[in-house]
Amino acid sequence: MPNVVRDLNIVTSAAQFLATSFTDAGWLVYWQATGVSSGTATVGEVTLVPSFPNEPNVLVAPKDPVQSRTTSEIIIPAFAVEMIAEPREQQRLGLGEDLFFQRGTLQVEGFVKDRAEHFSVATLFRDWFREDASLPIYDFENTPSNPPLVNSGNEIVLFQNRALDRVEFLEKDAPPHLRYYINMEVDIFYAD
Repeated sequence: MPNVVRDLNIVTSAAQFLATSFTDAGWLVYWQATGVSSGTATVGEVTLVPSFPNEPNVLVAPKDPVQSRTTSEIIIPAFAVEMIAEPREQQRLGLGEDLFFQRGTLQVEGFVKDRAEHFSVATLFRDWFREDASLPIYDFENTPSNPPLVNSGNEIVLFQNRALDRVEFLEKDAPPHLRYYINMEVDIFYAD
């Protein structure tokens, strides 16, 4: 089997892992790139985006009562998953092996609506991205509509060295709905 543990599959699988974790916790997940929702909103609604635009005016506060979305708006809470340090070889898996341990870094960043959500989402991230928890990798690159689980024995991706920062912006000109920022970086470790 050709190597399918590539950046696209890792990032998309991590976004899918995040979405599944949110839906299991009672959140409805809206995928901004595709316009598709999943889960049931018993807690609230969260938006997943490929990345955040440079224009902060597209990030908007949740609407009350709930109204339909526009494609140009990103309703918070919203999160993006990106690879910020591409995988690099660390060491051989074993003597005479052509497989290497690889290490890279994923970033999950986003905005939440208030201090309570700031604390609760940070706690959820700590629970979901525990040290040595594994990330299932799916082959989105070759089969995007119905990706199979990559399972050739070497594709176990572990989380290590998680760092989570919660930032509250206090500038007077910052919109209130962009006041609470969360940034988590987690190393991923796998054999390839």
